[in-house]
Amino acid sequence: MTDSPPHPDPSSPGPLSIWRGRLADLRDRAELIALLVLLAGFTFLSTAMHRWIFYALGIVVLLRLAALRRSVDLLRTRPLFLACIAFIAYGLLSVLWSPVLEPKEVGEAGLAAVTLLVLLAMGAQVAKAEAEAPFGIEGVLVLFALICGAACAGYLLYHHVTFEDPTLDYWRVGGFGQVKNPILLAFVASAALVAALALRGELRRLAGWAAPPLLIALLLATVIATESRGPLVALFGSVGLLLLLERRWRTLAVLAAALILLAAAIAAGALDEVYRIGSADNMRFAIWEAALERIAARPWFGYGALYEPDLAGFRATHSLYLGALLYGGVVGALLLAAVVALTLLVGLRAAQDPAARALTAIFALGLVGGLFEFHALFKELDPEWLLFWIPLALLLGREAVQHHRS
Repeated sequence: MTDSPPHPDPSSPGPLSIWRGRLADLRDRAELIALLVLLAGFTFLSTAMHRWIFYALGIVVLLRLAALRRSVDLLRTRPLFLACIAFIAYGLLSVLWSPVLEPKEVGEAGLAAVTLLVLLAMGAQVAKAEAEAPFGIEGVLVLFALICGAACAGYLLYHHVTFEDPTLDYWRVGGFGQVKNPILLAFVASAALVAALALRGELRRLAGWAAPPLLIALLLATVIATESRGPLVALFGSVGLLLLLERRWRTLAVLAAALILLAAAIAAGALDEVYRIGSADNMRFAIWEAALERIAARPWFGYGALYEPDLAGFRATHSLYLGALLYGGVVGALLLAAVVALTLLVGLRAAQDPAARALTAIFALGLVGGLFEFHALFKELDPEWLLFWIPLALLLGREAVQHHRS
């Protein structure tokens, strides 16, 4: 007598059902995965490729129109969202008085406006998704810091090897893709450093007790090795705000003393050789002077989002705030000021949350860095989006979700 094979339990899920469940989980957490792709991509990708990733993710989210509509409904009562919509609408409207109207440029401006709206909605969807995911924004930011740290280790090693080659005439550390520019690499590494500092507890839990000091030291070494002054100053300001939010007064006093010593060293010319400080080889003063002359000619509404300036041979204003005045005039600058003030207010209100502190500090990194770098927040989907729109969207989404639940 042979034993008959056991009959399958009809109540147990089959392989197809299991895979459908896994796909549903991925779909529900799509925004968290997309956020990690966006953040990690800044460390490697070229600017053009990253722009198309933004667009592709925007299309993916647009395909989920029901979720997008619910997110917009959730956001539309928040003052920060209304200020962002006013800023985006004004940027799109300013296309009409740009000196040159080309179909391609107009299409890119429209696509940028839609992408911004989708990114704001994604912030709300991420905030809703993280409540059900095994990891939230904290986990995504920590993974971004670890990925950036690994990339920076590779960049430092590559620089050390190639620096021994006498045929190569450069000494500043840069990366590949869009962070080939040392300044952009310094800003991305600074953002990862701030995230690691703010979320060191989560980082310790995921990667071990030695991970926070090693990662922070590696990222700081990368920022210093780029020999970029603007990101270093912005990092001081960002870490200062983080310490203020954490109420770590003694450490904040030490940081303030270090900043005073750094300013004294700069004033004494001690860093001229290392950081090439001085107007003789720094074109920013000429760029800013040329930008101010053009701003004075059209102060109220600026030259429009599609304006292509010639500023002492450069296109960028190398100042976020001069860029707002140049493209949008006083009206555009006031709208930007409203967006900045409301974002900082949202961040300060949520200061008890480590993820909110990290996002607020990264946002501050972009604000301080904007004194010396960047030029446009509307049309150009450049790395400043990492430091401005992404933390803004996440802070806005978290605030909207918490307000809705209360």
